[in-house]
Amino acid sequence: SILVMTGIDIWLQDVGTEKLQVPVELAPSTPRPWFCLVIDYPASLGVGGLEGGSLPAYVPFMAIIPALLASVLIFLDQSITARVINVSENKLKKGHGYNLDLLVVAVLIFICAALGLPWMI
Repeated sequence: SILVMTGIDIWLQDVGTEKLQVPVELAPSTPRPWFCLVIDYPASLGVGGLEGGSLPAYVPFMAIIPALLASVLIFLDQSITARVINVSENKLKKGHGYNLDLLVVAVLIFICAALGLPWMI
């Protein structure tokens, strides 16, 4: 359907449709670094409504608590799903990539968290 509608848009050149203006280079939309800084944000960003723009030193350490809870939640989600699927009635065989699922999820979560992207659906 995307190809058909794109073809119709190209074919009907008299109809004015808005096109998405894509930048030439890949860059963040706001003036920030690619990776999220843990402690020292530049004052120009004004992160969290703080006057100076820098976070207190205890904030990253306090963030460990919900991060550990989220890690346990994801691990349990993967483990319970695998346990439910692997009942003997399904007669599944374990392949070489059986435990690769948890590794891929962990790597993607790490990359998304480091870039400040959402990582949990």
